[in-house]
Amino acid sequence: MLKKFNPFNWSARTVKIAFAVFCAIFVPVYLIIGLQPATAADPTEFNYDTLNIADINLIAPVKPITLNSEHRLVAPDTIAGAYSDSANKTLIIGHSSTIFATLHTAQVGDMIDYADSKYVITEITYQKVEDINMRDVLASTSRPTLVLMTCAGTPVDGNYPERLIITAEAL
Repeated sequence: MLKKFNPFNWSARTVKIAFAVFCAIFVPVYLIIGLQPATAADPTEFNYDTLNIADINLIAPVKPITLNSEHRLVAPDTIAGAYSDSANKTLIIGHSSTIFATLHTAQVGDMIDYADSKYVITEITYQKVEDINMRDVLASTSRPTLVLMTCAGTPVDGNYPERLIITAEAL
């Protein structure tokens, strides 16, 4: 009786059938459940500010970030990151594959709520990575300004060649 349930005693045909049944059941379940995009963290869980662009259904918790040891800004995986080292200017970065998946649909004139302030989008540009001057992006301004940045373009060797840069000024 036990010999029948021992896979080492099965015929090659029985092993092939068992493998086919396994693949037919578990592979689709894994693909449906296991490969879902990461969900955003609840902003209230960490007391982060929230970025809200109602026109594109974007609500994103925004975590303060700092420069890493290589003097680079690294976006958090599933939420946005905010960096500021100048007066009246905040840079918010996020991945276009997760938290900023709808950012490319924003338009000039759309309203943004962030950190208890209201902003209006005044400029939308796409720039090649090598053409971006981060000193200019981070330079202080006379009015409170948000700059949202995410990857854009078709990836080459896993890297996106462009950045979508959205500028918004406080009302």
